[in-house]
Amino acid sequence: MSADPAAPPRICVVTSGQARVFSTCIELLKRQLGVAERPIDLHAMFWDDANLDQVRAATAGFRETTIWTHPRVQFNDDLSAYAKPPETNVHNFLSMVWGRRLLLDRLREAAAFERYDLFLYVRLDTCFNRPLDYAAIEAQLREHDVLLPVNGHWREGWSDQFVAARAPAVQTWLGFADRVKAYLAAGVLLHPETLLKHHLVTSGLRPGALITTFIWRGEATFNVG
Repeated sequence: MSADPAAPPRICVVTSGQARVFSTCIELLKRQLGVAERPIDLHAMFWDDANLDQVRAATAGFRETTIWTHPRVQFNDDLSAYAKPPETNVHNFLSMVWGRRLLLDRLREAAAFERYDLFLYVRLDTCFNRPLDYAAIEAQLREHDVLLPVNGHWREGWSDQFVAARAPAVQTWLGFADRVKAYLAAGVLLHPETLLKHHLVTSGLRPGALITTFIWRGEATFNVG
């Protein structure tokens, strides 16, 4: 936390994985994050086939932008022994959680968790139902450890599209990949939201609800997350 309790929170937006860039969506997302009104930094970890020129142009406006890349991984893990609903794409799921784990490593190497008061994980292809209210977020984080979307809690799990948290809790959220196989062996359903809920509950984190998220499928096409 900032040494000055009256100072505005130092905010870091983080993202990872597949860089899906829709300019209409990102411009709206930046307005909802309040990028023009306050100093907000962006840290991202993308697979190395991302169009980084396009990403940098689309994310202009953040105070500082740090982008890391990693060679895309082709996951061949055989998880066929575990219960899985038909909508779970195992490769996409593993790509998502390991992308976040790689982001966690880079943030630790950069000492980011010592430099910011508030972390917001967002997908660049999502937006919210309203602008973020940072005073309200600060108030909610006195009672909760992670603030999640109101919607998108498929299979009785918790949405993995967004989180607002302080440094200790966001590290737990990002480090989900380390525990996936142990959770599956314990009988948890192979489904992203179900596994995330189990991970956060097992880790003792207190969830709160913040906003509704929308996933963009194109420049003018989106659906409720």
